[in-house]
Amino acid sequence: MALSENHLLVLLEGPEDCRGLLALESEVLAAFIEVLIIGTVRKRAAVNRMPMATDSALTAAVIDAVLTELTSALSAELDTWWARGFRYLSPVEDYQIFGAALPAQQYQMLACSIDISDGAKQGQVLLAFPERSVPSGLAPSLPDTDAQNMVRIWLDVPAKLTVELTRILLPFEAADKIRCGDLLPLPKLVMDHVKVPAQTSNF
Repeated sequence: MALSENHLLVLLEGPEDCRGLLALESEVLAAFIEVLIIGTVRKRAAVNRMPMATDSALTAAVIDAVLTELTSALSAELDTWWARGFRYLSPVEDYQIFGAALPAQQYQMLACSIDISDGAKQGQVLLAFPERSVPSGLAPSLPDTDAQNMVRIWLDVPAKLTVELTRILLPFEAADKIRCGDLLPLPKLVMDHVKVPAQTSNF
């Protein structure tokens, strides 16, 4: 689903002041407004127009109700916690600045196809929720004794740390002359590109 100027864009407010985004296609927006104004959804194509701020304010309560119904219909809470607790915040009136209102670097996208009033109107709702760490209240936990035993087990596991500082290209003749104790010049910014490769093994 690609966004266009005919989508109604709404900022969502979530837990811990995080921000999400909701985008309504014109058919879905028209259905919401018709339900609010005339109490039913007409079986006719929606007028192709750019949404206004009044559209967003008018449908705020419906958007909150849809978010509540949607998240309650999702699967187990631990798997869908990232989509819960969001509500209407404000409209997005300028496509050029709405990205600045969404500070997170990565988002979980959820596209929902909606059939309203037995096919009177059909369209999609796009939701974007910021990726964030699992709340401590939902994270799986172990009893204190089990956690302590797990710590002792991992402290006794032998480990080998291999650090790759950089790679140096040398002619074969020069490499063949390298002896133990020789010094090799390293780039000045070598510590900015350190890699620690991990290799699993059975023990």
